[in-house]
Amino acid sequence: METNIEIKKQQLRGGNWRIVEGVMLICALIGLGAWIFQLISGLRVTHLTDLVSWGLYITTFMFFVGLSAGGLIVASAGEVFGIKQLKPLAPLAIWLSFCCVGLAAANIIPDLGSPQRLWRLFTNAQWSSPFMWDLTIILCYLILLAVYLFLYSRILTRSDSSNEKIQVFQKAVHTCAYVALPVAILVHSITAWIFGLQISRSYWYTALLAPSFIASALVSGLALLILSALLARKTKIIEFSDNLIKWLGGLLAVFITVDFFFLLSELLTRLYPGAESESGPALLLLVGRYAPLFWIEVIAGLIVPFILLAISGLRNRTAVVGWASVLAIMGIFLKRFNLLMAAYAYPYSNLATNVRVGQFLPNVEQSAWTSNVGSLVQSWPYSPTWVELAIVLGLIAAGILVWLIGVQLIPMRGKEEK
Repeated sequence: METNIEIKKQQLRGGNWRIVEGVMLICALIGLGAWIFQLISGLRVTHLTDLVSWGLYITTFMFFVGLSAGGLIVASAGEVFGIKQLKPLAPLAIWLSFCCVGLAAANIIPDLGSPQRLWRLFTNAQWSSPFMWDLTIILCYLILLAVYLFLYSRILTRSDSSNEKIQVFQKAVHTCAYVALPVAILVHSITAWIFGLQISRSYWYTALLAPSFIASALVSGLALLILSALLARKTKIIEFSDNLIKWLGGLLAVFITVDFFFLLSELLTRLYPGAESESGPALLLLVGRYAPLFWIEVIAGLIVPFILLAISGLRNRTAVVGWASVLAIMGIFLKRFNLLMAAYAYPYSNLATNVRVGQFLPNVEQSAWTSNVGSLVQSWPYSPTWVELAIVLGLIAAGILVWLIGVQLIPMRGKEEK
């Protein structure tokens, strides 16, 4: 397939870039202020409790790990399997993956509550814990992405492709692609194993969780890559024909189908036997407390994007592919949030009958939403506070700011093609 892609030399930031970057900087500073407020006041300013110990921060962590892994899988596949349509977008995808995994790691810090104790992860490491596996693979992942991007930069800033040094760099890029592909799969699989190896949470304890995470990563990662490519083309950083977007849209429809299949398989396995510990969390999503979010995820995040992308006439329009990508990303984010809530809203599966779980409720007398509730409950609804929202949005704004600056300064092709 002819893509007619042409990558132009970046220009210095102009007026529009500065406006966007200024807005992102303001949002990042607001998020920083909210984090300082949380450090002073403690985690009581969040809705995190001993019953719902992971909330918006961990949801965002999972989400951005998936975005990063999916983007790098797509980029590396072009080199490993010789998919020519993907190769020109590889530098953009690598930089996008680098920013996303950095954002994922940053969301862990506010969730800790006391970031000054972060060093204990290294001094008192427990290597039997999936948390340490995840920390290790993310650090390796960041280093690999930096090396990968450096090699591409060295190639794209030299005009003579027959130069012996360029050939050495090209071989190194090819080797990096072979390493990056399994590492990208592994980084999101280990993130899934943090949840999937917890036997006390029936909704997480499944062998399908890691493959499902990879399927979701391919959906969200490719969708974000499409949006980034469209933005880069609009701002004259790269140029390519609409055929490339049409082809990527078709690939995204395939990934959505696979992700939907995993979701159906998981629900059928849990609901069909009728075991309460298995069907209970699933019913909370289908008809219970979190049903609205679940059906938005399924209808708006899976079915609608698939229809938009499966119809060839609609897929020919880049705007339709762009909106389908936005909906797919939203659906995967809701899927990550629902994964946490469905498990937390259901009591531990290994507790005896009538055993209640304690919950710390600060300032009960001052909070209307905790009125008339005892201090011992089995489940508790969760919704993020303004502090959590401000911190997460501030981190996302900081990530967008870094990406905007990098996409203009990092060479995509060095010499401008005529």
